[in-house]
Amino acid sequence: MLSKLATILVVLVATVSSQNTTTQCIPYPSDGICAEYIKTPTYTQLGVNVTDQKYLAALPALKQAMGAIDPSCVDTYYRYACSSTYPNCQTNAGKTTLLAGCMSTCQEVERNCGLVFTLTNRTNLLPNCTTLSPITQAPLQSDDSCNLIPSTAVDSDAVFPVPTNTIYFVLPDKRSLCAAQGAILMFSSLATVLWCCALIVNLHLHTVWSSNFFTNRYFLLHLLCWGIPAAFMATALGMKKIQYEFANLCLVSLESIFNLFFYPMAAIVIPSFVLHMCTFMYIAKIAVREGIESDMSQSASNHSMGRKQRAVRHKHVIQAVHIQWRALLLAVIACLTVLFYWASPLPFDFFFFF
Repeated sequence: MLSKLATILVVLVATVSSQNTTTQCIPYPSDGICAEYIKTPTYTQLGVNVTDQKYLAALPALKQAMGAIDPSCVDTYYRYACSSTYPNCQTNAGKTTLLAGCMSTCQEVERNCGLVFTLTNRTNLLPNCTTLSPITQAPLQSDDSCNLIPSTAVDSDAVFPVPTNTIYFVLPDKRSLCAAQGAILMFSSLATVLWCCALIVNLHLHTVWSSNFFTNRYFLLHLLCWGIPAAFMATALGMKKIQYEFANLCLVSLESIFNLFFYPMAAIVIPSFVLHMCTFMYIAKIAVREGIESDMSQSASNHSMGRKQRAVRHKHVIQAVHIQWRALLLAVIACLTVLFYWASPLPFDFFFFF
């Protein structure tokens, strides 16, 4: 009797062991969260459905929120999470070898997603590259011995090959000529506000001080209005701070955009706005004073002098507004635009989700 029970137990243990061996290394299903990234047999202890829900449930929401905003971050995060959660199974001569996640992919997540997650208070999504995998209890490995999953994002450099001698104008793993696009956008933005500033300064000098300072100094205008933007653009390119950040836009990286873009632009726009307000008030003051002097000289009623003076002042203020409203509106819009984008450098839809 005991021998029969022992035989049954041996058979059951062998059967269970055989089932564990065959079910631990399985093809990844086409409807799983990592189906786009895992194309080889994989290892799982709990089953794909349970593992997906336990370790990867946040990935679909992340993709929906940032897929169109920062696809590079999403792609990198998927490759890291999927490769470290589902080790690659390699069988050779009856021996199964598991390939853990890659250290380089984890570090790539820190580079591509670190600033975005910090700005959106999502630092809890950033991985710790020194911890052991909860699946295999193994650390992340180097590229030559890890489960390296290639990127599924479209590489524009592969579609439009770029010679190595033009790499200065191209950012790796991003769309072609990204640095050139960002440099042109940066240069044109600063040049535009500088030329608007020059017009405001010239109007102030001519109106308030009766000075034609810029009449014979056009070279100075060109030197300042083209030279300053060129200097900031060259600085950003030299420091390699022009990067692909969100959507289809290449501009100064978020970590440097204030020092190289918003602060210089604010230093131009805000004083120009204040100066134009001074010019506007001066014109209004002169118009009111001259209007009162002219109209009061024609008035024959002394008892109505106060009421007449207030009416004339109001009339000439309205006339000054009619003269200057376009330039004033331009200055207000420029100032508000800089302050608005200064305060919120990330896209609206990104903040809306979070």
